[in-house]
Amino acid sequence: MKTTFLYKKKYVFLTMVWVLFSTQIFCQSYTDALKYFDEGRVIDAKQQIDEYLIENDTAVNGLLLKSRIYYVLGTSQQYSDVVADGKSVAISALKTANDLNANLVNSILKLENFGLPINLYNDLCNDGMIHFNSAIERKDKILYEQALNKFKKAIAFSSYINENKWGLQKLDSNNLFYAAKAAIYAGKEEDGLLFVKKIADNLIIKTKENKSFQSIYEWLVYYYRITKNEELLERYTDFSMLNFSQSPYFILNKIDWLREDKQYNRLVPQYKLLFSKGFKQANYYTAYFTDVFNIIFTANDSTINKKYYKTAFEKEITGYITKNKLAFKEMLLAGKYYRNLAVEMQLANAPKKNINTALSKSTMFLKLLFNKPKGLVNENILAEANKMMK
Repeated sequence: MKTTFLYKKKYVFLTMVWVLFSTQIFCQSYTDALKYFDEGRVIDAKQQIDEYLIENDTAVNGLLLKSRIYYVLGTSQQYSDVVADGKSVAISALKTANDLNANLVNSILKLENFGLPINLYNDLCNDGMIHFNSAIERKDKILYEQALNKFKKAIAFSSYINENKWGLQKLDSNNLFYAAKAAIYAGKEEDGLLFVKKIADNLIIKTKENKSFQSIYEWLVYYYRITKNEELLERYTDFSMLNFSQSPYFILNKIDWLREDKQYNRLVPQYKLLFSKGFKQANYYTAYFTDVFNIIFTANDSTINKKYYKTAFEKEITGYITKNKLAFKEMLLAGKYYRNLAVEMQLANAPKKNINTALSKSTMFLKLLFNKPKGLVNENILAEANKMMK
């Protein structure tokens, strides 16, 4: 019985010695890690802090030191074979420390103006830009997707920094811009819509560097056009037209939508708006006259006042051709218009005089094409005009 007691007493004594010894070892590990890190011996510092945290996984100072060490490992190419993603480990260690004692972490980070989390965030953004620029160079969707993942990680960490009041604005417009672009180019529509909507709903129209978000809004209104969401198409088109008034894209996209949705009565006013804003390119007028032509002869909407459209078309296309001697497509369209009008009159048993007048006008416009110098008018246009005149 006495022997057993002595054995147990000896065992307890050895355990206490081991605890004291191991505590000294692990405390020494932290001290050594700090010393090596200050000396720039990052690999040795990593080994010591890893050992220390095995038995002290709730030590806030140890976790913050680990974050600093792994941040350095993650930002230098020479250590890439030591740790695969040092920045992610650094962020994880920082978050764990903050979960354990937010007040202490905040006090420590504040002494250095929150340099650790801010630098981590900036490096995540830079990683994204490196992949993004490489993707542009190589036109590689996989690289765009990799860039997107980097930007997503940066955005998530940015929110974490902001929530803890360590700095940064709630939204980084520059990072959002490139995240949206990377998602769009990678073909990740769901991610693209998420970031583009975040931009639009926060009314962001440019970055700090004055980078315009016009292309982002162009994608958004086009997306709502092809998904046939008229309410959101209208909302973001109105906002975009107001903030990117130098671009005709938003009006043109809406014109395409109205045509596709057969909202003919709203179509012409959009063209008028387009021209009133100074967008008077020849192809826009060609599209306008073609749309009005189709409204007159193919639209089955009973609410359309076709007589009004005919009067407007005749006056406008004649005036346009008079002022534009190279309006060959319009000349052909005018010839076709009066030919169709003559057919309509015949079917309605209109007076022969009216029919002949329409045919005469058709021939007049078509002949304008043949009076041009040889080679000036496209052969296909001439062939179609010739066919109508026979």
